[in-house]
Amino acid sequence: MTVKDIVEECFVKIGRRDLVGKPQLDGQDKELEDDLVAATNSAYGEVSESFPEVVTEDVNIIDGELKYSALKDPLLYPIKLEAAQETVKFKAYPSRLVALMSGRAKLTYAVAFMKKLTVDSELPTTKCTKGILSDGALARYYFAHKSFDLASAFDADFRYGLEKLRSKGRTLMLKETGWFI
Repeated sequence: MTVKDIVEECFVKIGRRDLVGKPQLDGQDKELEDDLVAATNSAYGEVSESFPEVVTEDVNIIDGELKYSALKDPLLYPIKLEAAQETVKFKAYPSRLVALMSGRAKLTYAVAFMKKLTVDSELPTTKCTKGILSDGALARYYFAHKSFDLASAFDADFRYGLEKLRSKGRTLMLKETGWFI
């Protein structure tokens, strides 16, 4: 899925079907596309925080400390630290990780999405659908243009879609109980 797919879905939802599939846009249409790409960036950033990519990397802990700047990818939060097939306790700080060990280890962590997307960018693998991302983008677009009612409606749909993904479509069944007065 590309950013262009999401922008075209946004065009459809706002009633601008005439812009779908056009190779080049000009004037106000190009400005609309640019605004929707920026809004898609913001929405995808939130989705990537909800469903982050998890990686494991070999690290070298020096004097019980690991600076996050030494990692290949930007860190969202650390998950697990292992050395010699055993889990090592650690404490996470804003710019570093402190552990009761030194030497080689494996750090499993969630990756923060920091890339700026363009209209031709391919989205990294995501559990999110085009419809959910377009709702999030339109919520941000309308909020920026001070259409708060539309922003609220699209944001509610976006949040509902994310929650449905988190719960994997399962419904919550509560045990039937009586009312107490």
